Amino acid sequence: MRPTHSHLRHWPGLSVSPASVRLDGGDLEISRIGFGCAGLMRLPSARRRRNLVAAAIDAGLTHFDVARLYGLGAAEAELGRALQGRRGQVTIATKFGIDASGALRWLGRLQAPARALLASSSATRTAVRRRREAFVSPRVYDAAKARDSLDTSLRKLGVDHVDILFLHDPRPQDAIDAGLGVFLEEARSAGKIRAWGMSLDDPSGTEVLSRLPDQGIVQLRHDVLTETTARPESIAFGALSAHPAISRWLSEAPDARRRWAHAIGADPLEHDLLAQLLLAHTLEHDGVMASLYSTTQPPRLAAPASIMRSDGSPDALDGFASCLGADRDAIARLAAR
Repeated sequence: MRPTHSHLRHWPGLSVSPASVRLDGGDLEISRIGFGCAGLMRLPSARRRRNLVAAAIDAGLTHFDVARLYGLGAAEAELGRALQGRRGQVTIATKFGIDASGALRWLGRLQAPARALLASSSATRTAVRRRREAFVSPRVYDAAKARDSLDTSLRKLGVDHVDILFLHDPRPQDAIDAGLGVFLEEARSAGKIRAWGMSLDDPSGTEVLSRLPDQGIVQLRHDVLTETTARPESIAFGALSAHPAISRWLSEAPDARRRWAHAIGADPLEHDLLAQLLLAHTLEHDGVMASLYSTTQPPRLAAPASIMRSDGSPDALDGFASCLGADRDAIARLAAR
């Protein structure tokens, strides 16, 4: 059933996005816009982190995407504490394959003071550099690592299962063991996961999807400045990555800003409208089934909440798409400078 609540508050309307979508052959239902937890630990207090998670649920973002790496290993436990008593209202995806360890995991418990420590300690900076090298060196995704990571994730989250377990950004140079698919299906049969898949930071690296007999659920980065063709059916993330470049370009090109405002029916740089347009535009992209949204500021959850409630006309979104198509190259050149 499509929601029939009020349309967006500050602008003339947007095509409707269903509040939820079914994945994995219809066996798994998640909110059409999920909450990305990569930045959760940037908030300085547990109270503010709990309030942010609660606000996301209240806004309708009931799918939460986390990873062993996030928050330098601390985000899963923090999310689990914030979801206590609300597990039945949400779905959770986590990832394995890139992990925080040693000094980085210890820093994850501190978060805010970590930057000061990095600045003052050469030993810690060396540990960080070594871990950074692991992001470049080939990684191995196998059953043993997946099993250990999943068990750790379940313990940290305080749950008996996660809804999706993703391989975290496997790249063409990485090794995916042939036995991994067997383990993932065994974990599903055991009730530890409901579905599995791959989360890829670089959409051009989708060749890795063929490394397992079944690619499962796919999650891909999306950038409106570079991605214009259809993609595999997938969850998108990074929908707002072009926001700084577009905002800067419109600020520096008043004629273009007026042209965009006329086409959209409102000034895109007012009332967080540009963020709403980028997120809605991503959801309209061929192949995008759902999208993640991240913020550390609860008031900004109004943007995705409004999109899921909207039943306005598609004129504003059509106007945005037309302007973006006409000016994409100019904006991309600005972003590259």
